[in-house]
Amino acid sequence: MVCFLKQGLQRAPVVDKWGKPIGLVEINSFLIAMVGGIDLSSPVHEVMAREFLTIDENAPLEKLISYPISTILVISQEGLLTGVITKSDMHRIIGEKYGLYNKQLSNIIDTLPDGLLVI
Repeated sequence: MVCFLKQGLQRAPVVDKWGKPIGLVEINSFLIAMVGGIDLSSPVHEVMAREFLTIDENAPLEKLISYPISTILVISQEGLLTGVITKSDMHRIIGEKYGLYNKQLSNIIDTLPDGLLVI
């Protein structure tokens, strides 16, 4: 959790020893675990989400519009994690393309529930 706070992260992918994504950990998972009495020295797999969305690294950006979620793991054709795209990234890319990017507005949008599209 300290790593999340120091880096300003809200979530991070979990990969196996080959680099394939196997889960996603959110800072909220840590908080819920703490309230539930789970020791923070417990393995990450006890709090990670095992369901997550992925997109091929060669997919067109327009495909991201159909993903109503805050984090999408980017994978290679071999299934290896090559990156992460967040809701902030999507808003920045679209905003910069159309000259609409505003950091303050983007921060507000990031706090909205997943799946909420604001136009």
